[in-house]
Amino acid sequence: MLYIEELVGNSIRNLKNLNIRTSPTLNVFYGPNASGKTSILESIYLLSRLKSFRSKRISDVITNGDDKIQVFAKGKLKNKTFSVGVEKGRGVTRIKFNGREVKTASEQVKTLPV
Repeated sequence: MLYIEELVGNSIRNLKNLNIRTSPTLNVFYGPNASGKTSILESIYLLSRLKSFRSKRISDVITNGDDKIQVFAKGKLKNKTFSVGVEKGRGVTRIKFNGREVKTASEQVKTLPV
């Protein structure tokens, strides 16, 4: 089971800066339309799949005026501590899992199943 303790991101749609510490039991995100609730879920998906579930183009996910998106999380996966970071821009993708560079999207999907 995947548990994300902390989620940090920059330039994710309308969320210029994201910094969330979660509860180990239950987390509820609520707010008005277009306040960023789905962008939080999209950030988690991006960490595993390296793409959006809402758009085919990463440029649609990046905050207007910025050139890249960054998402970082730490937590537990199968009772082991992990950290993961993804940086994506136009033509650039960088992935790190537990400090090690991940070379391919397929490797990342296997490493962090969402």
